[in-house]
Amino acid sequence: MMSSKIGNKTLALIGAFAVALVIPTTASAAVGVSVSKAAGLVAGETISITLAGVPSTQGVYVRQCYKPTVGLRDATGLKCNGSLTRVSEMIWATMDGARGSASAASAQSLQVKDAITMYESDGTTVKERILCGIADCAVFVHRDHRGLFDTSLDTIVPLTFLGSQSVKTRAAGLPKAETAQAVGASLTLRNASLVTDQKVAVRVTSESDKICSVSRGTNTTVIRFLKKGTCSLRLVAKATTSHLRYDEQLTYKVG
Repeated sequence: MMSSKIGNKTLALIGAFAVALVIPTTASAAVGVSVSKAAGLVAGETISITLAGVPSTQGVYVRQCYKPTVGLRDATGLKCNGSLTRVSEMIWATMDGARGSASAASAQSLQVKDAITMYESDGTTVKERILCGIADCAVFVHRDHRGLFDTSLDTIVPLTFLGSQSVKTRAAGLPKAETAQAVGASLTLRNASLVTDQKVAVRVTSESDKICSVSRGTNTTVIRFLKKGTCSLRLVAKATTSHLRYDEQLTYKVG
């Protein structure tokens, strides 16, 4: 259940939104935006956003959006986290202390996500989910409902996220997960094939060394299935400057 503050904010936005649609306004100043971090982000990270140059009688929305462009709005295809029904996922900041707004003169916090989720009008039913990838999303600052189609304050700050690494385990010589393996059988994998899509070496270890063992040599990694039970293997690759650490678990039934 939303707090009364959020409820008041929503009512204030809805009440003024219709007016903004009918009477677009203009402003004479551009807004400055600085963020505490814009590169190497991970989903769920919180960044601090500082605004400068918001006119004394105006306000802005600060949202994480998918490929925003100057002048684009929800009605014309803008896709962002945060809306009138999900105000907690965006920032509404003003210089005139409008009811329910945050202060544009103070730093504000925004939690970034790895996807933009669009909802139906009820605010709970998911309509569309768009992955941000590494560099498809940005912080978008634009006029609030009191001057929604004024583009003079539109500011875009590109965001880059750390990508995810992947491994083609079958191509590396590993059987499909959960398949049965015979006691006494072994697998010999070429280390040159044990790499992620970012060409980072993958290390294989056993998390059930009584059931299966792993030994790594200069050129090959050998997996031996020793006795009945569940063999659990962990595949790990180091993070890079642009991609997250890879960590995957594969299990096999040995019998």
